Amino acid sequence: MNDAPDYFSVGAIMPGASSSPFMPASPARAGSSPAANGALVNARAGCGGGGGGSGGCADNGFADGTQSFQDLDISPPARDRTPSGAGTAEADGPFHVTVTEPARQGEGMHAYIAYKVTTRTSLPQYSAAEFHVSRRFRDFDWLFTQLVGKWPGLIIPPLPEKPIVGKVSGADFTPEFVEGRRKHLETFVRRVTSHVELHHAEALQVFLEASDEAFDAAKAASRAHAGQPGRWGQLLTDGWHGLRSWSGKSLGMSTAALPDGGVGDRQCDELRAYVSRLESQLGALHRSAERLAKRHRSEAAGMTEVGAAFAQLGANGDEDWPKPLASQLSHLGVTSDLAARALSEQADAECESLEEPLRDVLRRLHQCRQALSTREHAYHAWQSAIATLDARRSKAAKAIGAEATDGKAQQMELELGEGEAAVRQAHAEYDQIKERTNREVARFQEEVMHDVKALLATFVRLQANSCNREHGVWSQLLPRFEATVSKQR
Repeated sequence: MNDAPDYFSVGAIMPGASSSPFMPASPARAGSSPAANGALVNARAGCGGGGGGSGGCADNGFADGTQSFQDLDISPPARDRTPSGAGTAEADGPFHVTVTEPARQGEGMHAYIAYKVTTRTSLPQYSAAEFHVSRRFRDFDWLFTQLVGKWPGLIIPPLPEKPIVGKVSGADFTPEFVEGRRKHLETFVRRVTSHVELHHAEALQVFLEASDEAFDAAKAASRAHAGQPGRWGQLLTDGWHGLRSWSGKSLGMSTAALPDGGVGDRQCDELRAYVSRLESQLGALHRSAERLAKRHRSEAAGMTEVGAAFAQLGANGDEDWPKPLASQLSHLGVTSDLAARALSEQADAECESLEEPLRDVLRRLHQCRQALSTREHAYHAWQSAIATLDARRSKAAKAIGAEATDGKAQQMELELGEGEAAVRQAHAEYDQIKERTNREVARFQEEVMHDVKALLATFVRLQANSCNREHGVWSQLLPRFEATVSKQR
């Protein structure tokens, strides 16, 4: 790595970035999909600029139930898109990022897994067209936290969960766990780099390009920077870390009474209801997929036991059975073992092609709920600012009636000006977050529908292939036994 350029210093890492956490530099939107900008949600982005205390476009929601999971079109997915489930190689836009070569570093409680993160990019702000760095899980977590804080309202790609059992038992370092985490971390980075807005994030450039020393300095600066990751970012990162050990439960948000007694952000409520329905239905499907794979593993174990018993009977052929029958028993034992292997491989395939993709969708649904929670809190902050301003206006009106002194009148005028500025800022923040969530949920719906159609097609294909394989295993043995029975007759 070359020495880190100036943008790794404290504060903005890319020139031109706004100092406000709600106003990052606007990226070009060339190439974004019109369908992803509202065709599925009817996001109505044009309603974002209204004023007043009632929420602007509160009535501009979509009809309840029109995007129900039950109405999902399961026709074959289009061939020009790549599924965005865990472990798939998604289109990276101006990036191609891989996470490879996991290696254990350190010993005991201080041990961790480091990964080689290799980047190829055509973006001019990077120092080279191809480079690589070493990163551990907490570095990916740092990137996630920075994105949440700097881009409120976006659906930030999720990280994999931490295991319930910690390093003491060695659970973090089993080959299966390490490879699974590597795939999920690669998917996380690829989703970030392929996102039309997030791939401009300054924290992403630090993560991908900075030397170890520059990266440590950037992380220290982000911890020391006042207000990091910001009020919305802190809300979301606290919620994410509290639910990192995913249990499939929905995140609940209490809805406090609005200061003005209004109806609130009705469109946001409808979006949250859509996410809740999808989360409930896909959560039930995920639990069923877990039970299905578990049942097939149990059947495989039972078939293995039966096959061993048949083989043992055949091994005693000279003593207890006629030689031809002993041979048939041995063949039956071998065939049972092949059938057991097929069932075990079917269970593994069901886990990989159904259970894990559904778990990934549920992780992303959680992030969608977090983005909507940010919007809800931004709306309440705006309404709170309006209520504060109204109270100051009422107080000022009473003071004018009581002939307040010049000093007190000036103080009230100053407070009114501050209150009006606070309302304008809160309104602008809410409008930006609302526009983002509308666009993001539309994109999310399109991705989820494509992914669900893809995994359903894969599941049906898997079941058909498994049935054909099991039929083939047994049908090859059947003529032997039928011939034996015919001879006995």
